[in-house]
Amino acid sequence: MSGDEIFLFGFSRGAFTARSIAGLIDGVGLLTKAGLNYLAEVFKDFENRENPRYRPKYPNTPFPDKPSALDPNYKIQLQSVRKLIINFENKSLIRISAIYQDLIFPSRW
Repeated sequence: MSGDEIFLFGFSRGAFTARSIAGLIDGVGLLTKAGLNYLAEVFKDFENRENPRYRPKYPNTPFPDKPSALDPNYKIQLQSVRKLIINFENKSLIRISAIYQDLIFPSRW
């Protein structure tokens, strides 16, 4: 919906997860309920989008003859098979609060 925002919060490892999810949403878009069944494959495609040697384990999932996740047709095809809600153009849609912590371990337990 117009005006909707996504808030992601994370502390330490959760901060890394929040930033990763934000990157996936920004890079690919927001998956539909049906698209969530393909989250692992879409994430793997996104994660390897700049790797020229990457070959997807399931090259026809979630749609046949899929291009690299860098290719704009990747998003278009996800939308056409109703696996993607929207391709976000508004970069301010996602808000993140990600906090990392340096851990100090005691020398004796």
